[in-house]
Amino acid sequence: MLIHRYLFHFVPRSRLGVALAYLSHGVHHAYPRDPIASCCRSSLACRSARSCSRSPSEHGPPAFALLAGFALGYLAYDLIHYRVHAYEADSGVFKWLRRYHFQHHFSVPDRQFGVSTPIWDYIFRTGR
Repeated sequence: MLIHRYLFHFVPRSRLGVALAYLSHGVHHAYPRDPIASCCRSSLACRSARSCSRSPSEHGPPAFALLAGFALGYLAYDLIHYRVHAYEADSGVFKWLRRYHFQHHFSVPDRQFGVSTPIWDYIFRTGR
């Protein structure tokens, strides 16, 4: 949720910042059902994480455990996010998540940043 709120929804202060904001997340808001932007972000996140872990002797096992936890958490987030966008649900959690997340896309883009875990919107008071 924090990455979505502060990294993907940062307020750009330059022309380059506007371009980066659009490429990093604006494309997703413009074309919410297109998985390409999500795949690009996931690939970039994995490449960044890999470059941070080039030297195992400097970071040790705790760094790899943290990296693995982040990667699995981001993968779960991205899969839920894709599911919410790509498929309608008749009932249950995915129906509720889809309605909740689509409010972020089409009604309140400056609120409701939680996609897979809306509880964080309650904790950080970014819900509706």
